[in-house]
Amino acid sequence: MSPENQSGNEFAFSMLPPGADQLGRLLDNLLAARHDPDTYFTLLEEARSPLRLIEDELSRRYLNRPLPLSERSERSFQQLIAAWRKMAEAYSQCAELQHDASAAHYPVRMAIILHRSLHYIGKIILEHFNARRELPAGIWMDLHSRFIRAEQLGVALIPVNDFLESDMHSNHCMATYVKLLLVDVSSPYSQSTRNLILIRRWAGMWASLVGVQRIDDDIQIPAYVVDLAKDAGLHPGASATHLEATLRRLDTSRLGIQMHHAMNQLRQGAQPMEIGLGEDSSRHVRHLLDQVSRPWTQATAPRRFRRFPASGTARVVFGFDAMHHYLIGDSGAPALPVLPVQHHHGRGQPQSWDAPIEQWEIINYSATGFRLGRASIGQRLAYNQLIAFCPHDSQHFMLGQASWLMQEQSGGLIAGISVLPGLPRPVGVHLLEVPPGEDGSLRPAFLLPAVPAIQAVESIVLPTGIFDSDQVLVMHDGQGGCQVRLDRPLQRGRDFERFSYFPVTPGPADSVPENAP
Repeated sequence: MSPENQSGNEFAFSMLPPGADQLGRLLDNLLAARHDPDTYFTLLEEARSPLRLIEDELSRRYLNRPLPLSERSERSFQQLIAAWRKMAEAYSQCAELQHDASAAHYPVRMAIILHRSLHYIGKIILEHFNARRELPAGIWMDLHSRFIRAEQLGVALIPVNDFLESDMHSNHCMATYVKLLLVDVSSPYSQSTRNLILIRRWAGMWASLVGVQRIDDDIQIPAYVVDLAKDAGLHPGASATHLEATLRRLDTSRLGIQMHHAMNQLRQGAQPMEIGLGEDSSRHVRHLLDQVSRPWTQATAPRRFRRFPASGTARVVFGFDAMHHYLIGDSGAPALPVLPVQHHHGRGQPQSWDAPIEQWEIINYSATGFRLGRASIGQRLAYNQLIAFCPHDSQHFMLGQASWLMQEQSGGLIAGISVLPGLPRPVGVHLLEVPPGEDGSLRPAFLLPAVPAIQAVESIVLPTGIFDSDQVLVMHDGQGGCQVRLDRPLQRGRDFERFSYFPVTPGPADSVPENAP
């Protein structure tokens, strides 16, 4: 940055244009220039608010979108990650310029600088979780190195003011570091965007209750450790064969007490907002709080069903129309006279009925699901989207929900698929009584049989946002029709809903509607 463009504190960061390209060039100039320590620190602090505004604009372009992202969404993601990385590097550079360790303000200044550097490295990690992207290699080492510096300087616990964070968050270097460890062990790739917001909120609120401690030679290696020399977060201590100076343990005893207290308050009727847990329903908050309590208190969480390694491939189909088409052929059932028909795609990726079948690798499986991977670029898949898939050693398609989703650095996808119970049977449905002005076309649907072994009742899978409980549907299987009444919702995904149902006395409307295409 040339002298004529920058003079002391007069650089107008507040006038920063709302464009990421301009911001990137600005940060590049800042990193390349040489400043006195005080000026550099002031400029960086003034840059934080405009950055926050650009974060909100760019993140809207890719959050909760199917993967892989569109070119525009991908560019927005990469621009934001680059901005966070440059801010982290700039604060680290600023730390190296703080030479006067004898100055009275030195400990507090270094605590703030290292906190900011940890914060922006943490932003990179959290943004990858938000976008369901694999973490870049070396990112944990970058985070560990900042925490090590704070430890060495004795400033890890010095309180730091951060006007960009909630007043409920206790900010210092250790709390910022712990927050990232807590979010990481909460299985972020299996969480909805709604849940991730709550998890980040709670981790920020309670991170100061957790201590990061050295492991003494005279105690046993704990169940979970952080190795500051490894590119990983919190992981099982069994992988550490002997004590190292870089090993740390988390003391989560106070966090466990706080979480137990919060759960008791909810059970006694307190609303989540009243105790700082967010605006979601008490039932939803209790369920999520119970889910994260085990990893956050480092309690072992036994897997309900054992997972087995596997090899081979699975045929995968996306989209209601395409799945319906292929399952009709798979089942050998007579084709429905008006299918494929108009299909409400909701927020999912629209697919035509003749969409190609993809080949995915089977990574492992359990009694309730599969882990599948695809190395090449293919159709887009969203979190909680419905798919149909057929393993190589099976003759029939199953329905599954993408309950875990991550895009690798190479561009491939890995998806955890939760299997819907029973072999699906394709049918077509329409409302018995179509409200005036609404479309009464036949819609694709899937019947799932009862599975008593897992207490699963008969159910029907429908496109999302069209049907509701207590409605009477006329159901066609290509040979005839019958009437059923939707009971209660059992499962909801991005583009589907699963209801229990029961038959009703057939009426005169069990024929294909006249306005069907």
